Amino acid sequence: ALPNSSINGGTFQDVTFNGNIFSVYGMSINGRATFINGIVKSDSYWNQTAPIHFRKGATWSGASNISYIDGLVSKEGDEPFTFPIGENGIYAPLTISAPVGATEIFAAKYKRQSGSDLGGISDPGLFNVSQCEYWDLTPTNGNYVKSYPLDITVGWNSFSNCGTSPYITNV
Repeated sequence: ALPNSSINGGTFQDVTFNGNIFSVYGMSINGRATFINGIVKSDSYWNQTAPIHFRKGATWSGASNISYIDGLVSKEGDEPFTFPIGENGIYAPLTISAPVGATEIFAAKYKRQSGSDLGGISDPGLFNVSQCEYWDLTPTNGNYVKSYPLDITVGWNSFSNCGTSPYITNV
């Protein structure tokens, strides 16, 4: 894609992202998405919940600090999945274990801002909240209060440059 261009809507098979910064609105992906170069801005458009949606069985390869999705991404299906997300030059993937149902849909994004700004964090097992980054994972198939038995892994590393910012000490 050309710099600062956009891709609007549709279902695509085997997508390759290779360009500078560009925006995507309403793209569903079947097959494989390949990240080579460029940041894909996943912008909301007409109140969509996730402008880039990986359909059941869809996969990806190649995401890195130079090519990832900046914004909200959703995944449908019952297979494990790693969301190829990041922001501000930081690739910070989030991996979920296999959801229980074939129609489950989860959306994820990574933000380079303080997690303490979220408010409402009440889990007594969380001793510290990052002052510079957080991940958001949400079920989006209409049942937000259901208990989902998922294992979640986030892609934190020292490259994120959070300095002395406090982190959860009992990971």
